[in-house]
Amino acid sequence: MSSISITEMRKAIAKEYPDSMSWQARVYKMPTYQVVAIFKKFQSDGRFDKKKKTNSQPVEFRQMTIFDYI
Repeated sequence: MSSISITEMRKAIAKEYPDSMSWQARVYKMPTYQVVAIFKKFQSDGRFDKKKKTNSQPVEFRQMTIFDYI
């Protein structure tokens, strides 16, 4: 198992919520033990697995017609 620095853990946790600036600011203010705990939890949940993120199927949309309502 390769070791990862606290800074890299913070970056990985912050990437999980890229649109939330308040979450990212909170992550960078967290104490070290809390960062490690959240990182381990995310890791055990599989949030950092790239295979799970790429398996999603694209959503297909279809234009509704008047006959769909009848």
